[in-house]
Amino acid sequence: MDKKLKINNKKLLVIFEFGIPPYRTFLLEYFYNLFNKVKFIHNEERFGNFTVAGAAKSPNFKIFKEISFTYVNIFDILKSDVIVTTFNIRKIHTWIFCFFFPNKKWIFWGKGLGQSNNFVVRFLRKILLKISKGFVVYTKEGKDKLIALGYPSSKVSIAYNTLKIDNCELTNDEPKYFLYVGRLQKRKELEKLLYELQFIDTKFLIVGNGDLKDELLSLVNKYKIENKVDFLPGVFEEDELKKLFNKAIAYISPGAVGLGVVHSFAYGVPVITSILNKNHGPEFSYLNDSNSFLYENDLSSQMKLALSDEKTRQAKKKEAFRFYSENLSYQNVINAFEYQFNKLLNETDHTRP
Repeated sequence: MDKKLKINNKKLLVIFEFGIPPYRTFLLEYFYNLFNKVKFIHNEERFGNFTVAGAAKSPNFKIFKEISFTYVNIFDILKSDVIVTTFNIRKIHTWIFCFFFPNKKWIFWGKGLGQSNNFVVRFLRKILLKISKGFVVYTKEGKDKLIALGYPSSKVSIAYNTLKIDNCELTNDEPKYFLYVGRLQKRKELEKLLYELQFIDTKFLIVGNGDLKDELLSLVNKYKIENKVDFLPGVFEEDELKKLFNKAIAYISPGAVGLGVVHSFAYGVPVITSILNKNHGPEFSYLNDSNSFLYENDLSSQMKLALSDEKTRQAKKKEAFRFYSENLSYQNVINAFEYQFNKLLNETDHTRP
């Protein structure tokens, strides 16, 4: 029997820890077209009212600090052949139902099962690993940690956290400025870069929206660097983003980095960031000395290196684009889930008389 046809005869339930991320649209469309019926449970947290076909908003109940529970109808679980859940130990709805329905085909999706050595967490981790049929992780490091916990390598696939970027290209325009694109958040520590601009003759372009803008503008005035810093509102169109990255010396986020790394690498732009920041997203694992300018405490030295050593910068550009081409294509994400679905179908085949 054709495997594709068998998938089309099945029902998929996806349980999100938060709302539906707009950058996941390509993957959700793949799910929607692959299965006969698909339902996406979400609570709108972080991503507002963004929606897709098959989405169902559910009420979210705060329990304590970051711990919360989003309502999931158990009949949706019972009717589903495969359940994908974005595992987060603090979001109880992403794992609690595994204990009540251990025979369902659960696929976890996320960074991993956490680092805590708390007895309760270790107990949950042990049981959940036994129940789950597969795990889609963001990085190779995440896969290695699962294997170290005794999880079979054959159950793990890697889907690097990425974006669907259709106009990716190694850019070669004359560089004119350092660039930041994204939300203007405290954890990005852009104030450190503004401070360094007092002593470095270069331009910095900040593209994004956020409550921090007034504070950043105040610092620009305080440091008297108005002629070095330009602000633009958030840009989301791929063609416009490409134009911005085309002329970037490097992408800088002194604090946490996230999906901005993916956009940077898609256009061959190296990243400047600190290796000491504890708030980095999984995208930080994509960075190394061959494709980025990494530092501990001396941001200015890496900025000056990017400005003065064009040979080094060009080498890092090529490596950044190579990493994107080999690892961050959206098709790699689809392949990671396709591996899990096909594996489940094969298990079904083996149990049939």
